[in-house]
Amino acid sequence: MFKGKITVLLVAALLLGSVSPALATPLFGTSFGGLERAVLYDVNAQTGLATNPRPTGIDHLVGIAFSPGGTLYGLSNAAAAENPNSLFTIDPETGASSLIDAIGLDNVVEGDLAFDPTTSVLYGLYNLDSGQRQLLTIDTDTATATVIPGSLTGDPSGMAFDSTGMLYALDTSLQQLLTVDKTTGAILTTTALSAALGSAAGMDVDPATGTLYVADGESDGTDTLYTLNPTTGVLTEVGPTGLPDGLAGLAFVPEPTTLVLMMLGGAALMRRRMRQEKT
Repeated sequence: MFKGKITVLLVAALLLGSVSPALATPLFGTSFGGLERAVLYDVNAQTGLATNPRPTGIDHLVGIAFSPGGTLYGLSNAAAAENPNSLFTIDPETGASSLIDAIGLDNVVEGDLAFDPTTSVLYGLYNLDSGQRQLLTIDTDTATATVIPGSLTGDPSGMAFDSTGMLYALDTSLQQLLTVDKTTGAILTTTALSAALGSAAGMDVDPATGTLYVADGESDGTDTLYTLNPTTGVLTEVGPTGLPDGLAGLAFVPEPTTLVLMMLGGAALMRRRMRQEKT
């Protein structure tokens, strides 16, 4: 239902001769929530403004991610009063969440979710007793988590894959961008950020442009949307989200251009058939 509505809007814009970047690649963000429960927002990728709040009913929502097929997932952490350490699906249109199940681990903390577009595997973060993080994969059907050996230093609060399957992690304690080996959990490179971010942060890659976006929040956050150059670590301000506690999760709808082209191709075929029937 949601994909169909986005596609119709995109097709209409294309037929009128223009598609804005914000419309071409819809962006969503979530608050961390705590006991007030997390809220889902539409985020304007051109201005940073977060609008249209929809309650998810999930408290302590640490991250969100769209699957390559267009399903939005969310993960709660160990502090959640109801359904801790659990995987959910979220309706992007209404914000309503549905519990899949607990992931089988009891120490999820602040982190994020990210789908590898090359394998469709969902990744998350798990907390070691030492305070370090481990990567994990999550089965989206059963919610069962599998921990990947190795640990990440600092406090990775955001994760995102690019189109090649490279995994980025945003460390908001050491203020670094990491590239991570998704099979071992080993840190491959570290790049210092040009500005300090808050303790909660979300990150995702625009599938249409390959641009890396970051939003932060909580009491020490700037409550702002940025683009991030993964080579230099330079954060470029897009604009304030307009939320007092910013955003803790960020997710682009996957490959909307593909959907548009499929829709346009179907529309062209239909027009051709109609002309043939008239003759």
